Amino acid sequence: ILTLSLAFTFTSCSNGSSGGSDDDSGQVTNTTTSKAIYTVTFDANGGAGSIASVTEVGGAEIFLPANTFTKEGYIFAGWATSADGSVSYSDKAKITLTENITLYAKWGITAADAISAIKSFKSSEEHTVTIAGTITADNLTAITEAINNSRAKISLDLGGATGIDSIGDRAFKDCDYLISMNIPSSVTSIGEYAFSGCSNLTSVSIPNSVTFIGNSAFNCCTRLTSIIIPDSVTSIGNSVFSQCEGLTSVTILGRITSIGTSTFYYCESLSSVNIPNGVTTIGEEAFYYCTSLTSMTIPSSVISIGKGAFNYCTSLTSVNIPDNVTSIGNNAFRNCSGLTSVTIPKSVTSINLAAFFNCSNLKTVNYKGSKEDWEKIRINKDDNEPLLNATMVYNYTGE
Repeated sequence: ILTLSLAFTFTSCSNGSSGGSDDDSGQVTNTTTSKAIYTVTFDANGGAGSIASVTEVGGAEIFLPANTFTKEGYIFAGWATSADGSVSYSDKAKITLTENITLYAKWGITAADAISAIKSFKSSEEHTVTIAGTITADNLTAITEAINNSRAKISLDLGGATGIDSIGDRAFKDCDYLISMNIPSSVTSIGEYAFSGCSNLTSVSIPNSVTFIGNSAFNCCTRLTSIIIPDSVTSIGNSVFSQCEGLTSVTILGRITSIGTSTFYYCESLSSVNIPNGVTTIGEEAFYYCTSLTSMTIPSSVISIGKGAFNYCTSLTSVNIPDNVTSIGNNAFRNCSGLTSVTIPKSVTSINLAAFFNCSNLKTVNYKGSKEDWEKIRINKDDNEPLLNATMVYNYTGE
């Protein structure tokens, strides 16, 4: 396979001396602009036929040509970016060219054939199963049962399947031998407990068609290491990733407005997460016991931090609470023993009981108002659980 990388030079011409200079030979050197040219090549990946390469200027959006490759006994499922990868693009998909790329035909089998094949696998064997063509909710139920009965470790690629618009409630719940999942691009919602208890699930690819992820959809997926929530997602439920103990990073590209109750509860390996601007509420115990979380950027859109939201985030060292927050909930930062400083905006009108209780290393409060403003804040506390320790240094930066 030949992949070409070309660069064309466009010359700006003008009369007179502007735009260039004479050299000793009398030639004019002109100001130039280079634009990269990228090529998409297509690999049959075990199939037959040929498809002409496509070349275009970098950054251009193009539609992939219709597939004409064939492979006896298989159905074309889509395009992968590596020979053994999962489906990344459907037939005739629109893509943006940012580099030279080779796309590999991905071949699949029918749902019925996939179910039969999974039933024949032996315990502890590892297989990748790619399904193409129409699939139904009943097929998903039968696939789950087949995986559980065979106890073979299955990587399931449904990226080229059609016919379903949702992964239903409890569709793969407690499917212990499901290793990875590529969700079809036709799916718009992932139901409650859809993958809950899939204890060996290490990766999930959520397509840019999904708008909703239901309550506890991935809770107790203890080997799930990272997740990307695409920008199509507008709502995620409560406890979606609770007790995903192996989860280390989360990228939220979606237009969600709240981080729900217990969303990342007990994700003790979570070290990085981005909260997109537009989120207004961080719910109760949203990041409870995220003991590896070292920093947290709370966007300016947030107005409320719920009860116990960051309780036991023992690796947090500093917190900057944005200017629109009006309330800090009970136990919000309780037991954050690594916390040394906190910045509280003037917009805060109430801080609930023990918001910073047992933050033994918290020494500095930077308050963006005056001392008089601070004293007007409604602070709910009692003698047994003081809000802040007695040696606290207050900096009233608004004075």
